Amino acid sequence: MPCATLNSISTAFLALTCAAACAACSPRVERVALTPPPALLEDCPHPPAPAGIVTDNVNAYAAAVTGYVNAYAAALDTCNGGKAALRQWYADMARGE
Repeated sequence: MPCATLNSISTAFLALTCAAACAACSPRVERVALTPPPALLEDCPHPPAPAGIVTDNVNAYAAAVTGYVNAYAAALDTCNGGKAALRQWYADMARGE
């Protein structure tokens, strides 16, 4: 076998050996899925309908509807607070905290 061919084979073998050795020493990369806390993913509850909403009395109806609108506003505020907590959680994760 000529020296040039033997030298080429030796170089190729050395290159493959080094590549295999480097691949074995590479750090293992592991992906971790980050998800928000389950409580922040739950649906926002609807407030229960007041009993006095179905009535012939206009004043009782107005009072019941007003209370219902206020209950919906409070439920929306609570839901928005949960979404704000989700945004804060995501911002903390992005910063690595």
